[in-house]
Amino acid sequence: MAAPVRFFVHLLPPSAAPNWLGWPLAAPVPAWATSVDAAEPLAEAAAVPRRRGRLSVGGWYSWRLMTANNRELARSVFRYASPELCRHAVREVQAGSGRLVLSTFPDPVTGDFSWRGELDDTPVAAGKRYEQEQTARYAAKRFVDAVADAEVTDMVRALRDRRGPAPSRYTSEGQS
Repeated sequence: MAAPVRFFVHLLPPSAAPNWLGWPLAAPVPAWATSVDAAEPLAEAAAVPRRRGRLSVGGWYSWRLMTANNRELARSVFRYASPELCRHAVREVQAGSGRLVLSTFPDPVTGDFSWRGELDDTPVAAGKRYEQEQTARYAAKRFVDAVADAEVTDMVRALRDRRGPAPSRYTSEGQS
């Protein structure tokens, strides 16, 4: 039996730079999203500090498809205002996995290759950079093979901006 491949939803703080992390675009809000949290523009949702349990809902959300050994297969090219919108986008990608169109392209500065998956002429997924185009193509094919049957986790993983200051609960001696 193959090891599980899972979609994880990540919460990133408002200070995390989407371009630096590879999530440059704000996703459009679908018509079904009628709740206040889901319909808020991303900038407003990030600016209002609110808490639910231990996770702050400020910031933005995105998904990554991860292997059992914690390797990234793909990530969303959009960022979302709520985890519900993010999970809905995952289900759309899974439902349209047979219509995904993959393309590889070189980075003009480094010469490394990456791949992108489009669904109905809209980019939905991207892969990391590889030194060889053949490796990027293989990674894209692996994503397509795994996406339809991948599990979607219920939890939200909170990540921090590694270039910014550490959250107050972290000290140089460890967690406080």
